Amino acid sequence: MNWTLWHNRLHRQLLMQPELLPDGSTLLLAVSGGQDSMAMLALLQDLVRLHHWNLQIWHGDHGWHSDSARIAAELGSWCRSRGLIWLTDQAGTNHVSSEAAARDWRYGQLSDHARVLNSDVVTGHTASDRAETQLLQ
Repeated sequence: MNWTLWHNRLHRQLLMQPELLPDGSTLLLAVSGGQDSMAMLALLQDLVRLHHWNLQIWHGDHGWHSDSARIAAELGSWCRSRGLIWLTDQAGTNHVSSEAAARDWRYGQLSDHARVLNSDVVTGHTASDRAETQLLQ
């Protein structure tokens, strides 16, 4: 692993506030396949050896475009090839007719899985992803 400034920042933050992502806990990572969630996945996967998390990956396929099923399948294959536990749900188009409906569907699915797994949900967003960042805060 190449220890980066991001690894150092997160690791130090977790040492100061271990309740954020408790050592040994199950973390359900919401992964879209975009740069923000893949960076989050790589960072947490690198820090597993220090924090002993059980990482579980969840992907929500909104079905909004013709390649969405292929993207979900490729992401699932990539995760399984790295020994990561992969969960996915596919929405019917009537469930996700708008960005707000898609967000509600995603968070509903994540909440359901988190209850079953007794896990914390982790999402990753770039600083420019202001709408969802604002909602989460």
